[in-house]
Amino acid sequence: MGPNLEGLTGQASQGLAGLTGLSSQSLSPGSLFGGLLFGLIGTAAFMYAKKEGDVRAGVIGVLLGIYPWFVSSLWLLYGIGILLVAGLFVGRD
Repeated sequence: MGPNLEGLTGQASQGLAGLTGLSSQSLSPGSLFGGLLFGLIGTAAFMYAKKEGDVRAGVIGVLLGIYPWFVSSLWLLYGIGILLVAGLFVGRD
């Protein structure tokens, strides 16, 4: 009899999920779209900040690009993103 390949592939996929720290929610379409959207806004804010020398916009741009990696809740992803984007526009000179 041959080896039980189903058991091996199941163990391998569980091991890889544990290594990457990914959950099924972190790969949902909503979280992928939110990460892409806020990452693009963060990139644009960072490029603007470099051009204009605006440190605040640069920090917010970097935060917009990084925070989706650490937030697993969809509500928190969009809530933090909306607050950071609003921070780009509130208090501007």
